[in-house]
Amino acid sequence: MADLVRRHSVEICGIQETKMEVFTANDIRVIGGGRFDAWACKPSVGASGGILLCWNSSRWAITDQHIDLHSLSVLLLDTSTDKHWTISNVYGPHATGERKIMWEELSTVRATWNTPWCILGDFNITRFSEERNADTGVTQDMERFSDWINLEGLLELPLANLAFTWSNMREAPSMAKLDRFLICTEWDEAFPECEVMGLPRSISDHVPILMRSMAQPRRAQNFKFESWWCDCEELEELVRRSWLTSANGLRGARRMAFKLKRLKTVLKAWSKKQRMDRDQAKVRWHNRIAELDKIEEERNLSSMEREDRLKAKTKFAEVLKLEERKWRQKSKELWLKEGDGNTKFFHKAANQRRRQSQIHQIKVEGRVIQDMLEIETCIVNHFQRAFKKERDWSPQWVDRELPQIPHEGQAGLDLSFS
Repeated sequence: MADLVRRHSVEICGIQETKMEVFTANDIRVIGGGRFDAWACKPSVGASGGILLCWNSSRWAITDQHIDLHSLSVLLLDTSTDKHWTISNVYGPHATGERKIMWEELSTVRATWNTPWCILGDFNITRFSEERNADTGVTQDMERFSDWINLEGLLELPLANLAFTWSNMREAPSMAKLDRFLICTEWDEAFPECEVMGLPRSISDHVPILMRSMAQPRRAQNFKFESWWCDCEELEELVRRSWLTSANGLRGARRMAFKLKRLKTVLKAWSKKQRMDRDQAKVRWHNRIAELDKIEEERNLSSMEREDRLKAKTKFAEVLKLEERKWRQKSKELWLKEGDGNTKFFHKAANQRRRQSQIHQIKVEGRVIQDMLEIETCIVNHFQRAFKKERDWSPQWVDRELPQIPHEGQAGLDLSFS
């Protein structure tokens, strides 16, 4: 355990089935290889059960905790950002009735703290039939598990490199995906580049799973026409001015390419300014609404103040509409009608689609590669070999007179056409 914690620079560690009734500071130092000095635990009952969460107090400060029958939840303050996060560590039961209790426990935690939330652990249940190596169908408990996830608005982070997290280690093993990470929309917005990886197991029948924020190199964004631009009145005039500006004497296709490239630059700069202005306007109108609502608690608003609040609400709604269109386009969830007000849903769908399109690792000639720059090089080399043809000849100019268009046919080349 300590080796994995050090090697992957783990900041928060969750362990299930600890089989320990009490932990000492020395136990925590050993588990974390010296990285951890603070913890919360649910004691085991004899040699059965037990849940542990541990972290480094220089980065995280605990402000509250819930110790429930099947879970341990802590409210942590990130001292570097002064922001609170909820972490729940789960050791799921096998019995149907007890699973219902666990869902209720976790829902209570969510309602009590209402902060960005991550649930991790051994849930002791699968969600889908393909999460077992032997098809056992979909049970009511599996359906209830997925229903609860949807009800709480949670997202499961996919396991990038493995199909199963548990094995009974027999000659013909039974395998299943019992361990997972669930996150809420707010967590997804804060860490959109998270991925979950399975790590090598030592003596346990469960695979350790790691959630990490992917530090991929930034790439230039492809230019895309944003649908929300059409709601901006100045767009048409902006495009017209750019297009009518001189093309530096270029002609034909070069002229067209130059104008398109210039227009792209103009639109990107304008779009960036629009986003900044929109973010500032969103804060401004929101604060004005809150200010007038506060005044109304103390006295009646004047007619001018009521008009001011109505204007602020209208402007705030316009900003939200533009945001919804932006995230709708990114998510490609086009089955919902315009104006549904599902910006968070579209944001979540866009992040999920981006995760599904990411390449975490590839295998080249039996070697697994995870470094992103090396992956890029291997992909480029592969397609260069696949599509590059060796030139064993080159065209030769034959000195001969080519046929010409007759004089009477040349006049037709200048005729207008439509």
